[in-house]
Amino acid sequence: MTRFTRPKESTLNPRNLEHGIVGLLTLVMASGCGSTATATPAPAEPGAGQGADASVSDDAAAPATAAYPEGPYGTTVGAVLADMEFGGHYRTETAGLATESPYETVKLADIRAKATTKYALIHMSAYWCGICKSALGKLVPAYPGLASKATFIDIMVEGASPSDVSTTTQLTSWAKNLKIPYTILRDPDGVSFRAKNDVAPRTMILIVELKTMAILHRATDVQAALDKVKSLD
Repeated sequence: MTRFTRPKESTLNPRNLEHGIVGLLTLVMASGCGSTATATPAPAEPGAGQGADASVSDDAAAPATAAYPEGPYGTTVGAVLADMEFGGHYRTETAGLATESPYETVKLADIRAKATTKYALIHMSAYWCGICKSALGKLVPAYPGLASKATFIDIMVEGASPSDVSTTTQLTSWAKNLKIPYTILRDPDGVSFRAKNDVAPRTMILIVELKTMAILHRATDVQAALDKVKSLD
């Protein structure tokens, strides 16, 4: 027959056990309070803790990858100028002639994407127009001092008369005779008076914010337009 041995009763003193537990808890608490380890902070939300200077301002120059602004489109102050295609010479240098750049297809979206300025000053001209020539006599010499603020553009909307479209030959002559160093454009071949109808008539000057393509200024006074550019941030 198998014999079972009765387990011995614990000989631990209950009072000693209580003291041991209290001592152990005290040691753990002291260790935790004196720790010098630092918790790793959670990743910040995008933009959190950044100052105002870290944000792109609403009137910043248009980024090259940004899509062309949506409408409603129009030609009055406050409206968004619609994208449009031209033929001409795209150039931003302050010296030399616009015709030093090749004749090519140029869209407003292209100018906006390449621009390093916040604004564009667009002058509407005509080959036959004496007032337009006088205006360029003020715009061209003012351009070098304002080229860091605004992209200057001259768009020829009429040719030898109000009823004639402009030609590439006239555009070349226009740039050379008036010594225009910046972008000059005309309606594409086969298109009649679209710029005049969809942008503005001859002698008009528009100032456009390139990021939004909103028209900020529209008038025929050359000095007022130049003063407007100077006043912009």
